[in-house]
Amino acid sequence: MRLTAKIFAASALLCVAAGTVSAQQLTTSGTFLDIFSPEVPLGLTIGQGVSYTLPSNLKSGATGEMDLLELETTLSYKKGWKDQRLNVTFDYGYSNYNWSNGAPDYFSDVSQLTLSAIYQYQFDASDWGAYVMASGSLGAESGNASLTAGDSYTASFGASYEFFKNFSFSFGVLVISDLEQGVRYWPVAFLEWTINENLRLRSFNGVTLVYDVNADQETVLDFTVQYNSSSFQLNNQYIPTTGTYTNPAVEAQSVTAGVGITHRFGGPFYVRGYVQGDFMREYTFRAYRNKYQTIKAEPGATFGFEIGANF
Repeated sequence: MRLTAKIFAASALLCVAAGTVSAQQLTTSGTFLDIFSPEVPLGLTIGQGVSYTLPSNLKSGATGEMDLLELETTLSYKKGWKDQRLNVTFDYGYSNYNWSNGAPDYFSDVSQLTLSAIYQYQFDASDWGAYVMASGSLGAESGNASLTAGDSYTASFGASYEFFKNFSFSFGVLVISDLEQGVRYWPVAFLEWTINENLRLRSFNGVTLVYDVNADQETVLDFTVQYNSSSFQLNNQYIPTTGTYTNPAVEAQSVTAGVGITHRFGGPFYVRGYVQGDFMREYTFRAYRNKYQTIKAEPGATFGFEIGANF
């Protein structure tokens, strides 16, 4: 049985449970959905991406607008054996939040470092396999916030079973530790389905339908719906609910739906472009493990571009 058809993607339950995940890119981005991706080739891959989210209005009592510029540098290493596979990804992200038209500066420049790893094993002469994955993230606003204090962690382990050729189902336990929220445990289930040589469906923190135009991974189209979440520490500030000063944390959440195209040239290089809609966008502020403020934004649109190479 092919290992690449064994352990992938998550159910709708995981869409609301996943911890530190980010926007969808099918090349080197560091989310579990991307790391599982068979579109990521073996070897070392480095990518540089940029995206811009158009201004959108704040809501639920907040006034003004916000737009967002993001830069992402990713280094990924993937190795496969007869019955095993390992993928390690390091990701650096920079986000510039711009609040305008009367909106206060809730926070501005944010940096995040993420290290993720997934190991998969297929038992000999069996339809059963196993996986273990882990991800750690450090995030902080530029200023007096501490990057090392803005730590979040996600881990999962479980088993997989191939019911029939090119269709596998996996299940396990997800453990999440976010800033100001403590440790949470969730059951998870995910699948991978190779429909034909051109079409593949998988899920983890969302669902991706991938169309390989010529079945050679040269030009790949994708449609993705996924849940996104990240946490980071803010600069020292006054907390109105306690009357004290501290470094609070923010959890940024959204659901995105996007389409993209990735093209690989004859050599090691590739380019990717995508557009996505951003929905259910909210920023939850917490201090001393208590929520004290939530800022919500109207649906928005994001345009992104990435270049990279595989060696």
